Amino acid sequence: MFERAIVKEFTGRAKPIFGQGTLYYKDSNALYDENYGEICDLPDDTAECYVTDDGLWVYNYDVFDEFEEFVGCLSSYMCSKFFDIFNTGKKLEPRPTFDQTTPTINDITYFCHLEDEPGMYGYDRKSKLLTNCVMGSFNPNIVSHGENIFLTNYQRSLYCVAPDFTIKWQVDSNKRVHTPNMHVKYPHYYAPEQLVILNTGEIADMPRGEFEINAHHAATGELAWQVVLPKDVDCSHLTGDKMYVCSGDDILIIEAATGTILHQVKHGQHVDSDDFDEPLYVYPYHDKLLVAIQRHGIIQVRSHDAKKVLQTITVPYPYMVTDEPPVFYQDEVYFGLTHLDSFDIGMKGSILMLKAADNGLDVIPEFIDTPLEPRPPISVSLVTNEQGDDVYQVDISHDDLDQTIKFSIIALQETAFKHAKYLSSPETNKNHHGQLRLRVASAPLLMGNDELLSKLAVIKERVERNLIDEPKAGDGKSAFKVDIELI
Repeated sequence: MFERAIVKEFTGRAKPIFGQGTLYYKDSNALYDENYGEICDLPDDTAECYVTDDGLWVYNYDVFDEFEEFVGCLSSYMCSKFFDIFNTGKKLEPRPTFDQTTPTINDITYFCHLEDEPGMYGYDRKSKLLTNCVMGSFNPNIVSHGENIFLTNYQRSLYCVAPDFTIKWQVDSNKRVHTPNMHVKYPHYYAPEQLVILNTGEIADMPRGEFEINAHHAATGELAWQVVLPKDVDCSHLTGDKMYVCSGDDILIIEAATGTILHQVKHGQHVDSDDFDEPLYVYPYHDKLLVAIQRHGIIQVRSHDAKKVLQTITVPYPYMVTDEPPVFYQDEVYFGLTHLDSFDIGMKGSILMLKAADNGLDVIPEFIDTPLEPRPPISVSLVTNEQGDDVYQVDISHDDLDQTIKFSIIALQETAFKHAKYLSSPETNKNHHGQLRLRVASAPLLMGNDELLSKLAVIKERVERNLIDEPKAGDGKSAFKVDIELI
């Protein structure tokens, strides 16, 4: 149960990242430490960051002028902002997009590459490419145990391969490996019984539309148990010794060792008038369950068997919960949020933070309406420049530089979207040609003007980069331009 909740805002699509005992945050522009201090710049929303035993890996990180794209490992000094960055030794063209599964065997870290040349790629701790297996039409998702790597083929196969990609065994299915989201697509390894558990199925109107959860013996690929469900699932993942599944109207909890359905409960979240099912995702949390109801922006705390709703947390409109698993860190839980209106993701992103209740509290709230974190003093006004053109002016005052940068970017992007010529812009200004002016109060930041302007330049770079394609200014043709002044 939780005593409070808050939504932390970021400058683009955001998510929490946890690994090796350390919490990070990422948005479209930067990677942050747990205190929201910026670690490094990121080029765009496609940059991905993962924590492994080797350190903090950043993909598609544009850091060296002589290399258009970068795949690198930041050194393992996790508590410092000062990271060594290593060259890959190979320019990767076109830009790779990596899956986040990262098994490590004999000091080689293996990654899935899902686009351009789908396959598996092995890198040493200095991010030098050592070996790869290009798979053509394959769409690999991987998990490892010992000297075995288990991966799936989008076209209906499960493989067990050695670190050098020699195939040990292969199991073919009459259904494709099901990959709608990260809750479903990966094979899962259940170590106590040495089982590889895989989800397969088809969309509902296919001839074999039912969904299967199949457990295979890791040594041979032989089927150990199978659970057949009447329709595809939103969520099906192994956590601890159980599979947690959302299928249709049901939440199911399945014993991983045997496939026995321990609990099957109607969750009651579908509305008869809806044309589609409401996606639900289930995660165990101590002796309870967290149920994320995506589009409604609700987190439910349920009893361990899912039968009783103990607490309901609602996120502020227009946010909804993403389909990515939460991060559990100390006594807090972090969920990534996104917008109901997918076109507005470029304005800002957010992360929901839930604070666990002290067991000594007399009253724990049954319902929590989550507030947004307080913003610094910000005002937006419409002024004109010397040429008589409309200019939207944002004024901000804050004594923390990182927070000044963050909220300035958010406020500028919100203003741009609000008055742009864009599908979801509520107040399009046809007389606006893209000019945005940011005025920052310099006194609270205790820094010389030249140094401060140098630090604030990143605001202009990020806002103009984030808005380079969409939206256009209210006149329908102009790009947005940012000018920064100190007051």
